[in-house]
Amino acid sequence: MSDAKRSVLHELGPRWLIASELTTSIDGLASAFGRQAPCVVDLGGGTGEATRAWALDHPDHDVVAIEVHRSGIVRLVQDLESAGPPNVRVIEADGTVVLGAWGAGGLAGLRALFPDPWPKRRHLERRLVDVGFVSRATDLLLPGGSMHLATDWDDYADQMRAALVAEPRLQVQVDRGATSGTAPLWRSARPLRPVTAYERRGRDAGRTITDLVAHRR
Repeated sequence: MSDAKRSVLHELGPRWLIASELTTSIDGLASAFGRQAPCVVDLGGGTGEATRAWALDHPDHDVVAIEVHRSGIVRLVQDLESAGPPNVRVIEADGTVVLGAWGAGGLAGLRALFPDPWPKRRHLERRLVDVGFVSRATDLLLPGGSMHLATDWDDYADQMRAALVAEPRLQVQVDRGATSGTAPLWRSARPLRPVTAYERRGRDAGRTITDLVAHRR
């Protein structure tokens, strides 16, 4: 990173980033917000446009963005500092490591919007969302809690569908108007969110956007 970006993190990080010692449990996150509220996680929030919109739509929730790329974190904390909202905090870490350390239950929602598709066949095993990820994420959800996945790659959407359906603790949310006559091609109604740079790139390339939502029974 440039010196200017390092300076931003040094100045704004203490206000918006969650200290590493507080990230080892879901219960520890509350102290970063100074209140008790339902907690939702945005995994891989990028530069944070969708994260901030989610928080604005849910002021009664604490929104935790987990992001590993520092350039995106810099943009997010700058926007939070200038325009809020106040109910967002950021964890700078690999999301799978953070989620793996948390105990069961505690989250009202978790989403992963447009995770890296790793489109080359030799890289498919690097994809975030598989049966193991969905099982672990479901462990963390409270009853009624939501999981929202989105991708612009059809084969990744199929992989996500299969992982969600394979988890017996989840009830998928099907948009009947958008469902194909073949059962595997279900999708969910698009939840309210801005069009991010990743989504726009997919649209510009002519790829189909697929949203998949499920709730813990």
